[in-house]
Parts: sequence; C-alpha cells; structure tokens
Amino acid sequence: MFGAFAGARHRSVIWSFLASAVLALMAVNIATDGYMIGLRPRCKSSCRCSRHGPPPAAWIAEWSRLIDASKKASEVCDYKNAEAMARKAMAFCQDKKDNSFELSRSENRLAGALDQQHRYVEAEIFWRKSIDLQQSISPNYSGLTDELFSLATNLYQQGRYTESKRYYLQALPRIRRCERPDDNTILACRNLSDIYLSEHDLCAAEPLAEDALYLAKSFFQDRDEEQVAQAQHNLANVYCTEGKHKEAIALYEKCMPVLIRLNTDNKTAAITNTGMCYGHLNKFSQALKCMDEARRLHSATCQFKDGHEQYIDVCTAEIKRAQKNDLAHSHH
Repeated sequence: MFGAFAGARHRSVIWSFLASAVLALMAVNIATDGYMIGLRPRCKSSCRCSRHGPPPAAWIAEWSRLIDASKKASEVCDYKNAEAMARKAMAFCQDKKDNSFELSRSENRLAGALDQQHRYVEAEIFWRKSIDLQQSISPNYSGLTDELFSLATNLYQQGRYTESKRYYLQALPRIRRCERPDDNTILACRNLSDIYLSEHDLCAAEPLAEDALYLAKSFFQDRDEEQVAQAQHNLANVYCTEGKHKEAIALYEKCMPVLIRLNTDNKTAAITNTGMCYGHLNKFSQALKCMDEARRLHSATCQFKDGHEQYIDVCTAEIKRAQKNDLAHSHH
C-alpha cells in the first residue's frame, strides 16, 4: 500500500513538472510572438507586423516631407523639382532599416515624375523596381493595381503595345472592382481598345471603346469634358475602321470642338479622320474642307513637317483621286 502511495506521489510530481514546463513555453511564445522557439517562421524585416512595427518616426517624417514636396511640385507642373525631391526621398531611405515600403513608394514617385517629362524609358525602370519590391513585401497589396496600370500606360506611350496589353489586362479587372470608376478605368479601356484596333481585332476593340464612353458620360460628363471627348474620339476611330462612317462622323463632330479648344495632341487627327469618312461617303467637298482645316491647324501648332502632316497629304491625294474617279464614272 505504501508502495502504491509512493508511486502515485511520484507521478503527481512528474505531471506538475510537465505542466509548469508547458506554461513556461507558452509564456515565452506569447512574449516573442512565436519566433523565439521556432513555432512561427520569422517574417521579413520590411513588414509592418506587431513585432516589427513601423520604422523610427524621425526619418519617416523627413521621408514623408520629401515625398509630399515631390507630389506638390507635380501638381504645379514643376516636374524637374518633383523628380529631384523623389530622388532625394529614394536616397534618404536606401540606407535605413525596414525601408522596403518607403523605397518602393519613392521609386513609384520618381517614375511618375519621369513619365510627366515624357522620359518613358527611364520611368519604366523605376515602375518595374517598385512593382517587384511591393510584390516581395506583399503579393496581394491593393496599391499594386496603380503600378500595373502606370507601367502599362508607360509601355503604351513607348509604342510597345504587346507588353502594354499584358499589364492592362492584369490591372483592368482590379480597377473594375472599384465601386466608382476613376479616370484610370477609362484610360485603360481606351488604350486597350487602341491596341486591339492596331491588331485589327475589332471585336475586342469596339466593346472596350463603348465601355470607355459609357463610363466617361456616367461619371465625368459634368466635370471633365476632355474625358468624354477623348472617349468619343476613341470610339469614332473604331467605327471609322469598321466602315461605320456616318456613326464615326457624328462622334468626331461632337468631340472636335472640345479637342481643339483644349489643344489636345489628337485634335488634328480627329479632323483628318472626319475628312476620310466624308471621302468614303463620296462627300468630297466636305472631305477636302476637313483636310484644309487639319493642315491649317497642324501648321499653327507644329513648325516642322512631321508624320502627321505627311498623313494629311496622303489622305488629301487619296480623296482627290477618288473624286476624279467619281467624276469620270458620272460622265459615262
């Protein structure tokens, strides 16, 4: 009996020791958030978890000041200063610990300032760096949509349409999930439509152009007339290519006054294409009148002969040839 009692007491001591050990391990685990004893993998130094927390406030405040200064410079079209401030912000945080998020945002800001100066090749480098760094920090980061869109637009401006299309197709579903579309949604639809048009994929180009116009009218009709005019111009280009010349003319004539008043880059193209549509409808006098107006407007804004002036000359010659053939047929 005494032996049985001693054995029970011995087992009780063992269980008490084990319970104390488990409690001690739990305490260590809670204190170290699971890292000290290897129950959870160590997270990246660039994260913002409860263990690492935000980086020291002193240098973050200075970094934020530089980024804000860059944004404000861009808002007043001082793009050189915007670039300089972004470069300072990037250099400032490069030698700091836990800097990945700030470095990515600095690269983002610098890329935007370079894009605004039409230095697209340089900007592309920093868009890609920003995207790669953000994906390494957090693959599901919601802000990545803006970077994908910006890189797609950058490549579009470089004329690298196949690459641009790939990034637009990644960004557009994310953009469309927003409750209220912004100008990025419309620009993505317009540029994708242009890309499909250049690939002669009219079945894909038309619905995107129609989406862009619908969104522009729905959300920007009263506060951004250029958005609506550009969307009308985009859809008119699709209709013109499809041979829907009357529909194209109707849209061109709606958007032209706005494009001319705002002095946009595509104002002359709109007039030229209107003339071509009139030519296809055998309305040659109206077509040639459009060509004269396109040439006059182009000469007023461009002091040297470029590709578009040559395009106007080619279109004019084509209209005159068609007019001559039409007159010859009418005499017979």
